[in-house]
Amino acid sequence: MLNIPFADSGVLKYFDSEEFHYSYSINTFDYPTMHSQEDYWEFCILTDGTLKNCIFERGVEYYSAKTLSFMTTKDCHAYHKASDTLRYINLPVRESQLLRMLEVISPTLCDRLLQGPRCFPITDSLILQIEYLIYRCNLLGEEQVDQKNGLLCSAVLLILQELNRIYLDVDESLTPFMKKLLPLRERKEFLRYSVSDLGHALNYSSAHLNRLFASHFQMTPREYLMRHKFRYARNLLQSTDLGMQEIAAEIGYSNLSHFFANFKSLYGITPGECRRGEEGMSVLPLSTKEVQAKR
Repeated sequence: MLNIPFADSGVLKYFDSEEFHYSYSINTFDYPTMHSQEDYWEFCILTDGTLKNCIFERGVEYYSAKTLSFMTTKDCHAYHKASDTLRYINLPVRESQLLRMLEVISPTLCDRLLQGPRCFPITDSLILQIEYLIYRCNLLGEEQVDQKNGLLCSAVLLILQELNRIYLDVDESLTPFMKKLLPLRERKEFLRYSVSDLGHALNYSSAHLNRLFASHFQMTPREYLMRHKFRYARNLLQSTDLGMQEIAAEIGYSNLSHFFANFKSLYGITPGECRRGEEGMSVLPLSTKEVQAKR
């Protein structure tokens, strides 16, 4: 991690200037006030800890370290600290400026960003490139607005190019079934889905759904949903101080006994043992490779 000398606020001084198109802040605290961006998109790079994003009309999402997420002018949200350690970079970009860049990169990228998932894992290399551009930006004087805009524009372009690559990979490598399933998984309500809910959302019969999950994942839809839900629960146990009842409710369990029993049947240890970091994980949750579809 670069040791960057920041201004007191961490926000560029020309924030309210007529010339402002880009800015940044680097935060180690939450922002619990529900807010929207009237004419800006907000890109968030979480470098350390866990961040709880409460999004109006969409629910709650938890972000872990080394992830990139974004909010648009249509979103209203608030950030809550969900771990002792927290550090994230915010890059607000004026929408008019952003749309011009999106058109150059790909005429369809804007629609894909608006319709698809909003959070992605990113590499250490991309984080370091963006950190370095911000470092250079921070060394410039207050009057050097054009140079600062140029450096932050470069950072945003790196992000957009990575998002375009991610979406192109999805378009090229996934079957029609997976193209429908993966965006569905990003929705908060997916954590509470039953097999019946899944079939209805994907518009497949029970028999067809079973065949597709057997072909793609070598498991039943019920097993897939269970692994997805409990992977999320395990992450909350290890990275937040949420209570057991609250975590169980997050994945649709009102009965703690059922939650405990299913967790132990999947991982071989209790939720309490998982939170304490005890060994014994007998079944690993779905990895990125496991959700790749066959051509």
